[in-house]
Amino acid sequence: MDLNTCKLEAIQQQNSQARVLLQKTDWYVTRKVEKAIEIPSSISAYRDSVRVVCNQRCDLINACDSIEAINLQVTTPASVPGVETGTTISIENGMPDWPTEVN
Repeated sequence: MDLNTCKLEAIQQQNSQARVLLQKTDWYVTRKVEKAIEIPSSISAYRDSVRVVCNQRCDLINACDSIEAINLQVTTPASVPGVETGTTISIENGMPDWPTEVN
């Protein structure tokens, strides 16, 4: 597999994950179109965040200059649990975390 193919596959995985996350709130969009009921601001903010994170992840993948770098990029989290409850430790070059789902 060459670098461009690897990038394309990694980006497709990110887009697929974003679609899965957005799909859970698609019914709000359908309801707005069909019934003119406004989408709650928390849902709109969540959907926007999913798109932003997806774009950030894709940009990080596109910036990679080797297949090894892509593999490292997509497997490195943005943060890991810290020593104390509720703290995190930043990881250089980590992928941004997907937004937390809203209820």
